[in-house]
Amino acid sequence: MASELLRCLRLANREFQEFIDGPQQSSPLHAVAQLERINTHLAQVARGLSPLPQFSPQQAELAIELVKYRQTLQSLSAALAALQSSLQSEKTRIESLSRDTRSAAAWAKSIRIVNSK
Repeated sequence: MASELLRCLRLANREFQEFIDGPQQSSPLHAVAQLERINTHLAQVARGLSPLPQFSPQQAELAIELVKYRQTLQSLSAALAALQSSLQSEKTRIESLSRDTRSAAAWAKSIRIVNSK
């Protein structure tokens, strides 16, 4: 069990770090795929930790990896907050562009009506 948990922690830490270190301008589909993998790893680690493990001296490697997991999870939380902020800014920009486009279309329509008279 400890070796399986250790494997899950290492995979989760690597996936989290790739998301954190990855380009923030990646495509939304790529980000969603990464977040789905992260969600899978979170579930696997949670199952492994459900009976709270007691670490023996021989399992020091597992305890160290668990500390790294917690630290990386905190970094992931900060990266997700930054991503949320970035997405909100992009949404605001797109909404503004949409309003401007509708205004320009209405203006162009009014010009056509005036010119057709």
